[in-house]
Amino acid sequence: MFIIVLSLLLETTHATEGSEQDPKKYGRVWQVEEGACEIDTDEPECIMSPNFPNNYQNDEHCSIKLTGDRWWLLRTSSFQTEEYHDTVYIGSCAFSGNLQGQLTNQLFRNQTLSWWSDGSTTLQGWRICAVDADSSREKSFLGRTLGSAKWWAILAPAILCAVAVTCCTSKKLHSQMMMLPRDRPCREAAQEP
Repeated sequence: MFIIVLSLLLETTHATEGSEQDPKKYGRVWQVEEGACEIDTDEPECIMSPNFPNNYQNDEHCSIKLTGDRWWLLRTSSFQTEEYHDTVYIGSCAFSGNLQGQLTNQLFRNQTLSWWSDGSTTLQGWRICAVDADSSREKSFLGRTLGSAKWWAILAPAILCAVAVTCCTSKKLHSQMMMLPRDRPCREAAQEP
């Protein structure tokens, strides 16, 4: 009987040791699903490109899940990548180049962030932090007025659609909008240094 109990204890201890999650890969806000990107253990709401603050490598890829049921604004204190070649994708937004501040006015929840670098120039990379939209002082006027960023996230697509229909009735304006770079609508809120 003693041997069986001891054996079960050893198996349980071994299984528990193996199930501990790496704080650089799994956190309250982010979960690194693939690649060498890491969660900042000093500020777990932040995720970093591989080797940050040193240069990232060529031909890298990371896939990171923004977890939880909260809505998040995304900010960066450092973002230096080869413009149009080494890119962070979040939802339908693409970010590259030198950016600082809020990446976009969009709110994100349960999104995947993907990082891709090509085979040429490497730079410092990036550090992106999630800010809880409900507790942030950076909410939009509409978000403050309605009292919750969740309402803004629900209404935003309808408002944008109405604006797009109104603005794009002119063929000339519509053709100009079609020529915008893919990441322009998402980058308008980012401040280039």
